[in-house]
Amino acid sequence: MTRLADNTVPVETNIEIIETDVTIECLPGSTLPAELRKAGYDITELDEGERILPAGIVEKFTRRADDELEPLSESSTKPIAETRTPAGIVKVKRWAFSMP
Repeated sequence: MTRLADNTVPVETNIEIIETDVTIECLPGSTLPAELRKAGYDITELDEGERILPAGIVEKFTRRADDELEPLSESSTKPIAETRTPAGIVKVKRWAFSMP
């Protein structure tokens, strides 16, 4: 048996590098693809799809004078009386990249 100067035995290793293709789905406007690109990944946009998210929709309501709820308009300055986040179908963008 061969020993090194520090009395250790050399070990032969076989290292195999496996590349893995990764596909991710992001909501439109997500910064994750840009962050991955900035981190050095070669990320490519594939296509669009749809997913059901448990809180995919955000609905905001104000109260009318008769105390009934009404959907909040973009230009409204009324306080938000209630926010609901039901499940909903949302558009997603699919991206792919390889991981070494």
